[in-house]
Amino acid sequence: VDDTNTAAFKMLKLRRDDEVVMRLRQEIDAFKRFVPLLQEVANPALLPRHWASIMELMEQPYDETVPVSLQNLVDWGVEEKMEGLENIGAAASKEYSLLQTLQKMMSEWAGMEFSCKPYKESGTYILGGQDEVQALLDDQIVKAQGMCASPFVKPFEQDAKNWSQVLNVLQDMLDN
Repeated sequence: VDDTNTAAFKMLKLRRDDEVVMRLRQEIDAFKRFVPLLQEVANPALLPRHWASIMELMEQPYDETVPVSLQNLVDWGVEEKMEGLENIGAAASKEYSLLQTLQKMMSEWAGMEFSCKPYKESGTYILGGQDEVQALLDDQIVKAQGMCASPFVKPFEQDAKNWSQVLNVLQDMLDN
């Protein structure tokens, strides 16, 4: 939009009396007011539960199977309710970010191995190579605690608590 607007401005400077260029510039200016709205509703973090909240904000019934157009939102007065829409989008983004972090934390353990090494000549074994495991564990315990304390973890709170519990059990095993 910005590039097209700049190009139209340059054309307008060169040809002040050109109606096509003038009309292009007017259409771009009219469209620019919808860019913030488009950025909010195109947020990939928006899930059906967020759309239900958006429809509640718009005081409209929500049906997941019925698509909502930009024109619908404008007709329902979304421009006067942009702050509420932005809040829903921000919450969706934070939830999405936390969920991505949780999934990344879980995947970091794939391929992580503990090795058993004989302890002197006693016939017993100890865990070896714990440094990398302990560093990852310490980091993830702190992240999991922060995640569980976040108000945006609600949609997957049980998964986060379960992961935190797994990490704490693993820490207890390593300590004892």
